[in-house]
Amino acid sequence: SDTGCGMSAEVGAHIFENRTNLTSFVVGTQIEAIGDYAFAGTNISSFTFAPGRTADQKLTVGNYAFANTSALGEVDFTNSNATVFGSSVFKDSSLTKITLPATLEKMGSYDEDGNLTALDCFDGCSDLEAFVVANGNEAFGADDGLLYGVTGGKVTDLYVVPAGKTGAVDIP
Repeated sequence: SDTGCGMSAEVGAHIFENRTNLTSFVVGTQIEAIGDYAFAGTNISSFTFAPGRTADQKLTVGNYAFANTSALGEVDFTNSNATVFGSSVFKDSSLTKITLPATLEKMGSYDEDGNLTALDCFDGCSDLEAFVVANGNEAFGADDGLLYGVTGGKVTDLYVVPAGKTGAVDIP
């Protein structure tokens, strides 16, 4: 929500951690950050982004923000304007499918020079079956549910094969 001082709000670190009575959440248009461990250990099954976010209202998602969530399922960040997912954002969650926004530039762990050291956002997500990436994302892509790195419009790296993916895998 708007702070009334021209400042943007954030969902603070640890604010809802381990609150098992929390089941859903709407991220308001003024929220620019979801803090570390903000929803970790909750029973949250859905969260949505309030309509009306403008292109300049970016969002960062902190380390372990949704770790150990037991009811998460499908998550759609398309309208979030998220630019960064921190380390282990969904670690050990019940995530089954995630749609990443066109605005996402970085996710995982980085060293002090800004080099990716681990794409660990989805570690332990044994139910994760598929990634979808919104059109226009210049850093990530998805094909057949797999997550790829993209540079200059070309697939450069296979980043994540979802742990819950079954059947044949087709790598382009």
